[in-house]
Parts: sequence; structure tokens; C-alpha cells
Amino acid sequence: MTTATRKMTAEEFLELPVQDSPSRREELVHGELIVSPIPFSLHANVLAELTSILRSHVRARDLGIVLPEIDIIFEDDDVRFPDIAYYGKDRAHLVKAKRISAMPDLAVEILSTTRPSYDRIEKFKHYQQHQIPFYWIVDPEEQTIEAWKLENGRYADAGRAAKEELAALPPFPDLSLPLKSLWWPV
Repeated sequence: MTTATRKMTAEEFLELPVQDSPSRREELVHGELIVSPIPFSLHANVLAELTSILRSHVRARDLGIVLPEIDIIFEDDDVRFPDIAYYGKDRAHLVKAKRISAMPDLAVEILSTTRPSYDRIEKFKHYQQHQIPFYWIVDPEEQTIEAWKLENGRYADAGRAAKEELAALPPFPDLSLPLKSLWWPV
């Protein structure tokens, strides 16, 4: 006996009722619903601190918009949920109150202890394929951040920092990111 399943579209995915349980995250990957547990406090702390730092920097210089944890429609059957998305000032008008389909200028993923390879491999390939100019991977356990910049259609290493270093990473070369403030416990 065979069982056929129908893949979901982005529209169908975005019409799903919001779950009552805050203990999971959902993405649509090539028409299939992917459910992941909500990350631990280590992840939440980095998300809150990094979002605050980036928002302050971007707002003070009128550079665009920083959005944490939003659904972005990549294709008709693909909706991803980057931890942080940045849209430069010249593209910020593409961000809508609902149904964002514009690729960000920067996607940030904070590694999950349950699925670190998903961000390092799957999302890395996905963001590269969709030509997102910059991609940062933050590892709360190793206390590292790495930046990637799109060059000739492929990501090239654009900088790394660790522990208590100050990081100056593209697309924010004038931001001295104090990594020490990201790590748990503060």
C-alpha cells in the first residue's frame, strides 16, 4: 500500500492557525511542514541581545530595518524563519505588515543545540541559492560568530570573531559588536 501526501503551498502554510503551544517553530521547506522545538534560553539570550544591538545601530544611522523571527516567503512552497533579518534602507519598503517575500540583505541564524547542521548546511545553501548578500551564523555554545558575503553567487568567508572580541562584520563595518554581551550568562 502506498500513501500519497500533498505538499503545502506558502499561502496554505501562512493560513494555518497560530499554534497555542509556544514550544515549537514551523517552517515550510519545499512544501513540507518542518516542526522544531523552541530553542533553549542560551539561544533566546543571544537573539534578544543581538537584535537590540543591531536595531540600535541601524536606527541611529537610519540604515533600514531589523526584524527578529519573521516568516519570509522564498518560493511558492518555501517559507523560512530566520532568527534575524535585516533590510537596508533602499529595500525596507519591501517589508510588508504581512506576507514578506523580499529577500533580506542579511539573514542571521543562531545555532540550535538540537539541529546545528540545519543552519550550517541546509540554510547556508538555501540563503546562498536565494542570493541573500550576507549571512551570519552565531554559535552560543562555542561563543563564535561567522559572517559570509555573497561573491559571484557563492558565500565567501567575510569574518569571524569569538568569546570577548569586538566584531566588525559586513554589512555593518562601523559597528563594533561586543560579543561578550551575547553570551549566557551575561
